[in-house]
Amino acid sequence: MQRSLRVGVVGLGTAGLSTSIFLGRLNHKVDIFEATSESDLDIVVGAGIGVQPIGLTVLNRLGVLGDILDRGSRIDRLHSTTREGKTVLDLKYADFRPELHGVGLHRDTLFRSLYDEALSTNGNVQVVPGTKVVNVSRGPNGSYLEVKGSAEKEGPYDLVVVADGRDSLRKNMSHVKQYESKYEYGCLWSILPDVTGEFTTGKGGGDTSPATRFCKNHAWLAADWADAKNGRGRSHVGFTVLELAHEHGGPGKARGAGSLERHRR
Repeated sequence: MQRSLRVGVVGLGTAGLSTSIFLGRLNHKVDIFEATSESDLDIVVGAGIGVQPIGLTVLNRLGVLGDILDRGSRIDRLHSTTREGKTVLDLKYADFRPELHGVGLHRDTLFRSLYDEALSTNGNVQVVPGTKVVNVSRGPNGSYLEVKGSAEKEGPYDLVVVADGRDSLRKNMSHVKQYESKYEYGCLWSILPDVTGEFTTGKGGGDTSPATRFCKNHAWLAADWADAKNGRGRSHVGFTVLELAHEHGGPGKARGAGSLERHRR
C-alpha cells in the first residue's frame, strides 16, 4: 500500500492547485500556502488566457474541463500579423486533427474551477491564506517552510512544491540547484479598458469591468516586443485574431471562493 505523504505547496496559482489536486487524489495530505489574504481571494484579478489542446487534455484529467468549456469560448484559429499586414502565424487547429481547438477565458475562471476541485479531494487539500513563505530549509525529519513574520516553521513535509510564480522564493533556496534559461526577448502585455463594451459583459461604452469570458466572434490581442538584453523597444507589433467558433449563451459569472479555513499544524 502506498504511503501517504505530507506535502507543502507554496502558491495558489494554476500550478499549485493542479499539483494539489493530483496529489490529493492519491490520498496525500497537502497544505497550500498562499500570500494573498482570505478576503482578497474573492477579488477578480488577471487577464484573459488562451488554453491550447494539450492544456485542455490536462484540465480533463483534473476534472474541470466541462466547467471550462461551459464558461469559456472555443478558438479554432490563431492568426498573427505585423502592423504592415504580413502574416507571421496562421494556425488552424483542424489542419492537425478535426476535433482540436483551444479555449479563451478569464484567468479567474480557471482559478475558481481548480480551487473548487482542490477542495473536493476528501479533505486531503487544505488552503492556508495570508501566509508568505520566504524560504525552505531541511531538517532531520523533512523539509520546513519559513514564514515571513513568524519564528515558527511549518512542517516537517516529505515533499515541498514551490509554485509561487514571479519573484519566487527559489532565489533564497541556496541548497537547491536551479536550472533557468532566460529568453533574449520578452513580450509586454497591457490590460486596457473596453470603452466600447465589445468584450466586457456590460452594455454600452464606458464599462471597464474585467471580462469573465470572450463574448464576441473574435478577440484582438496586441503585444509589443522588447529587447531584454539592452532594454530597447522594437518596432514590430504582433496582432493575434482569435476566431471563436460560436457563442456560448450569456456571459459567465465568477463564483465566490467559498470559506477558507486557516490550517496550522
